[in-house]
Amino acid sequence: MTLIIWAEWLRFRRSRANMAILIAYCAALALCALWAAHGAWQQRQVNAHEAATRDVLIQQAQGDAASGDAAADPKRAAMQAFTLGRSMAGGAQLPAGPGLALSLSPFHMLNTRIAVSVESRHADGRRSDALSNPVLTQYGALDPAAVAALLMPLVAVGWCAGVLQEDRERGIWRVLCAQAARPWQAFHAALALRAAALWLPAALACGLAMAIDAGVAAWPGVLWWTLCLAGYAAFWVALCGVLAQLPISSAAALLAGLTVWLLLTFAVPASLEMFAAARHPLPSRLASIVELRQAQQDAEVRMPELLKAWYAGHPESAPRVASGHTWPVTFLPRFAYQDARLRPLMRRFDQQRLAQANFLERWTWLSPPMALLQVSDDLAGVSAAHHTAFLDAVDQYEQAWRDFFVPRVMSYRGLAARDYAIIPRFRLVAPFSASAVPALLGKLLLTVGVMLALLWAARRRIGQF
Repeated sequence: MTLIIWAEWLRFRRSRANMAILIAYCAALALCALWAAHGAWQQRQVNAHEAATRDVLIQQAQGDAASGDAAADPKRAAMQAFTLGRSMAGGAQLPAGPGLALSLSPFHMLNTRIAVSVESRHADGRRSDALSNPVLTQYGALDPAAVAALLMPLVAVGWCAGVLQEDRERGIWRVLCAQAARPWQAFHAALALRAAALWLPAALACGLAMAIDAGVAAWPGVLWWTLCLAGYAAFWVALCGVLAQLPISSAAALLAGLTVWLLLTFAVPASLEMFAAARHPLPSRLASIVELRQAQQDAEVRMPELLKAWYAGHPESAPRVASGHTWPVTFLPRFAYQDARLRPLMRRFDQQRLAQANFLERWTWLSPPMALLQVSDDLAGVSAAHHTAFLDAVDQYEQAWRDFFVPRVMSYRGLAARDYAIIPRFRLVAPFSASAVPALLGKLLLTVGVMLALLWAARRRIGQF
């Protein structure tokens, strides 16, 4: 068997077409890995800079309060508290996972940075975000996960789909069968060598990108990703091996391989996404905009009533001024009323996205490329479940932020020196977890097992060509 493997390696290495494909494949993966590692490093730097900026804003506000005479001027004290409460000091950032370099594009596409405020961020300061399911949109990016999901099948098809038919057409397959006691061993050895050549560059490039980005913390993710890539490579090589045993020409085998690649990479995920959208439809954007405007108009009309109701419900925050109330005191109850109506509306979009993602996850075994991309999102910390948990934590953080600032503004007492140390900080309720990766890997291995079983069952027909 060792001699067979060595002979197949020599055949593979001496083929100029195989070497050209291998060199181009390695170069593409290396460039994507370097680009992703640099982009992930920049993203983490931006996150750290924003965290430092929030601390600087709080320190500046504390210095301004200490140097001024806000305590003697209730309206000025209320304005200082309101200014800090609406600033970027209330920023919340989705923490990146150890596999950020694998799937960097969703961090620029999803709403991963949210600044909570005493104002209404849903109606006034909401960042524009895509309303469609983002599972397939990263195919257009240079993320290593997306590049691997696209290139590995193409390379496998080019190397394996017509390997038997090509030998038959060249007239050397009968010679090999006559010299080998078990011709299928040579064929399986050729597939195994090509699977190793397919998997190793992708594993090294992605593992290097993750290690450069996250360091030691990335190694558990590297191991999971390496296993997923091994299963992905085995699936496509086994599938192409099955196609190579069909009684068709090499060109027909290559065409069949490309057809399967198109179906599993684009058609099946698009169909599953369509079924998910039909089963869990997103709310109407037009109806949501109408409801948003109605909430704004209703709150504006009821401003005096909302102001009286707030003070009636919070007698401990009785105002310290004798004259009438002005902005921003008159607007805070309006913002609270708006968000009480708009927050459930906006969260319906997130809940439906999560339901669609759960539906797709149940059917990932039908599309190994989609399963691989979902694994990369889980390792990067941008999966639908993790992002929804982040939005839940932001809602809790925003409520705590308002509970802290609004009474200090409405009572005109502002922030005392001791209050700056207890300003709420964002804490993600559900920390990063790769718990969904084993399930996705299991579904991927299920499809691999089916292909390997078909490949093994057809081994006796190899010598009959």
